[in-house]
Amino acid sequence: MIRQIYEILIYNMKANCIRCLKDFIPRNGNCNICTDCKKPNKCIHNTTKGRCKIDGCFGNEICEHKEHKQKCHICKPGVKILDKLNNILRKLIKNICENKPIKIRENTKLFIINIFYLNTFDDVINIWKNKIEIYEKHYNEKLNLSYYQIDHVKPKSKFNLLNTEDFSKCCHYSNLQIVNKKDNLRKNNKWTDEDDLFWNNNILYKNYNNIY
Repeated sequence: MIRQIYEILIYNMKANCIRCLKDFIPRNGNCNICTDCKKPNKCIHNTTKGRCKIDGCFGNEICEHKEHKQKCHICKPGVKILDKLNNILRKLIKNICENKPIKIRENTKLFIINIFYLNTFDDVINIWKNKIEIYEKHYNEKLNLSYYQIDHVKPKSKFNLLNTEDFSKCCHYSNLQIVNKKDNLRKNNKWTDEDDLFWNNNILYKNYNNIY
């Protein structure tokens, strides 16, 4: 009986590869190509293609300093501060969602207050409580702490982080929103002149209560 149930489950899990037409068990429901037919996404050093830092195998995502182009503090000054901000905000969001006391050092609180141009850390907390509510209203579900990202409404790649004013706009709370990973990956740094016009008129330094 157990073996019959097992065979039925395996049968229902099987899919037909669109290339070789053989049966295989997909890793997820959207997969329609078997492992044998998929092109390997690894270089000879077993690193994702485009991200290998070994001499002679630099990918198109690696800069001359052997860092990811979007994370190199030489090519992209300011990214370390943005990463620090992201880590602090993720901790804050986690504490808010789990109703835990927010334990953040005073110098870190001051860093956040200054970078957001706010008066108190309570203002910071209220803003991110509101952003969590916006997320839950938009997706009609509770915020999943393992499946969200803090997104720059206008992608940080569209700013000149060497320019103080640009940097300030990039990391201001009005340019940040909570989205799920799928939507953030789909966005993929796309930004048009129409997006920029709407962003300047309705989002930057304003209370935009939606996900863009």
